[in-house]
Amino acid sequence: MLDDRQRQWLKRVFDIGSALPAESGDGADDTVKKRVLARLDQLGPALQEIEAGIAEGRFKGAGTPVKAAMRGYGEVREKLREARDKHKWERAELLLPRLEAALKLLGTESGERRGLDDRERSFAARKRYLSEFPPVWPRIQDYYSRNGNQPFAGAQAAPWAEFVRANNARHAAAMQRQFDVAWDELENQKAAMARLDPPPGKLDQARQRLVELRRECDAIGAGIDAGEYPGLDQAAATFGKDSKLGLTRLDALIQVDDPDQALEEVRRIERTLADFRKAASAALVTQAQASGGKAQARAQACLARDPQLLRTLMERPNGAAALDAMVKSLKGKAEDAQAKAFVEAAILARYDMTALSGDLTTKALPRLYAVLGEVPERHTRQNPKLQRIVRNRQPGTSTYDASESKLTLNVGKTGSSTHELDQDKDVDREARLKHTEVNTFNHTTLHELGHSIDDADKFMDQHGGQDAYGGWQLHGVDEIAEIAGTAQGFFRTYQSERLSHEFLHGLLKCTLSGRPWKNPPPDPVRDLGPLDRCVTQRPDAAALRQAPVVLQAQTDRDLLLQDPDGWDVELAGALREDLRKSVPQLDPNVKWLCEIIDLILLRKMSADAAVRDLLAQLVVVPAADVDFDAMAGHAAVTWCRFACSDPENLWKHYAEKPPGYLIDGRFYARVDNNWRSYRAAARSKGVSQYQFKAPAEWFAELYAAYQMKKLPDSHPDAKWLAQQYPRRAG
Repeated sequence: MLDDRQRQWLKRVFDIGSALPAESGDGADDTVKKRVLARLDQLGPALQEIEAGIAEGRFKGAGTPVKAAMRGYGEVREKLREARDKHKWERAELLLPRLEAALKLLGTESGERRGLDDRERSFAARKRYLSEFPPVWPRIQDYYSRNGNQPFAGAQAAPWAEFVRANNARHAAAMQRQFDVAWDELENQKAAMARLDPPPGKLDQARQRLVELRRECDAIGAGIDAGEYPGLDQAAATFGKDSKLGLTRLDALIQVDDPDQALEEVRRIERTLADFRKAASAALVTQAQASGGKAQARAQACLARDPQLLRTLMERPNGAAALDAMVKSLKGKAEDAQAKAFVEAAILARYDMTALSGDLTTKALPRLYAVLGEVPERHTRQNPKLQRIVRNRQPGTSTYDASESKLTLNVGKTGSSTHELDQDKDVDREARLKHTEVNTFNHTTLHELGHSIDDADKFMDQHGGQDAYGGWQLHGVDEIAEIAGTAQGFFRTYQSERLSHEFLHGLLKCTLSGRPWKNPPPDPVRDLGPLDRCVTQRPDAAALRQAPVVLQAQTDRDLLLQDPDGWDVELAGALREDLRKSVPQLDPNVKWLCEIIDLILLRKMSADAAVRDLLAQLVVVPAADVDFDAMAGHAAVTWCRFACSDPENLWKHYAEKPPGYLIDGRFYARVDNNWRSYRAAARSKGVSQYQFKAPAEWFAELYAAYQMKKLPDSHPDAKWLAQQYPRRAG
């Protein structure tokens, strides 16, 4: 029978002990009860271990298998309690196998599950820390750069001391791979930073807005006094009275510490400003209909007082037409600083952009305004990926930055500079351009604009793989190595019992990565070079498979695959770097283990598959016994060298391809660290050679040529462009 300690434990865990008599009774029901108690007595240590784990938080952050087992355990525990309440001991006995199954899944009997739980907790802790730390690190560095030599004093001395202490403790814990501790200290650092730089409260916000609103109201008031808003006497009088009264009230509310009323007053003053801007912009629209030049001069004077005026103008009916007339009145030249400021503000307002910078010269500003106005508003004003433009006069490669929605135009003169669209000489007759010369400034602007449109619509992402749009395909380096080795006969020539297919594949992959065979890779301690794969004895597969870092990598992979948002590439890379660093440099298997980690976390292989793949790439043969020089001269190796020889400009060398370079009618190349291919037949309708650098360039070159009316109506791409990206009407 159970002793008092066991009774108390059962009562606490299952609430069964309170229903048990001190002495045995008679009858079948009592017999079943004895069996239930006897089995619970046997399971006692395992049950206590589970309950202790729950209390300690051991299962927090566990993966799906552990979570499922915990759910099963919780359910059967509740059902056992229910059976006790109703004195249904036969029902309790039937539940025991489910309880045992849950315990088995949790692994408390064998200890195997404990190891997996530890790895899952390790994954959770590392994921949390490696995800949280990178965004905070620049702020930490900034605090040290600003305050390292002159630390905070006075009331802020204590949070600064806590910040420094937490930073040192966080770094030490991370170096020792104690990621739970490192995360806790990171949270302490964030709390200390919040105390050092607390977010502004309502009253602080009101104070800040008072300064800004006073500046805006004073500037407009000065413009009214200077006669720069003619014909708005009533609106000006209302503005002057309401703005002065509002600012006075706001100042008083701040003085008496009434933040809610102060912020309400801020909103009233903002409405006063908005009402006057509406009146001023309406007057500009009316004047622009009569004289664009006079409206421009008036708007230019007002703009110095109120930078938001033109954005308000764009909200009015006919506002865009009025602004177009004002810019057109400058006749392509912004002669002085005031005119340049006007056109810059006009571009930002007209096309709903956030910033314009660089060499904003006399002719460049009006020309940029005009070029953007040559295409439909859906491509510019309604394009969320057009936010910033930088113009540099020095020639160079123009770019589109998707992360910042920014066009960088590296072009010289706006008018006289031209270049040719270098079509292939053998394009089909129906695709030949009538006039290949284009204005460089206009073409560059429309080309980079095309990138932003493609980015916004994801056009090439959705259609680029179709033959009609180039038949573009994205490849992994492993796939490219397989294609090259098979098509060029490399595997057929050298594969033998001594040299495996996987080993030969690794040689081609190394070439495609731009690394010579006989030089060490970037990290000679942890990275495998081709010659490292020639070994005198294969490493033990079982030992590699059971290495702690491999077990952890397998757990990391499984949990990454279970993420409902999909595989997190950045997190996988961070976990991979963390595990590789944890392999001791003097470990005889350091290279093998790091390679296996890469296969698991970069190529998503299971641990078993990764170990098999590694071993398949090794050959038990001295490196001196292999004629690598002869192998390096093979056509497949030449093909690989050419494919990665000039990543930015391989499109220029299409005509220089070595014999056999096209494989199954496809042209392969590495561009921007991505391996891609396209149908060579697509060049029969190409508008330029540069169009075949990448899918994005394919679209941007075609878009610019179409918008500049260089494509003949007979061109195969003219019809769908007219439907999906038509020119501006009129």
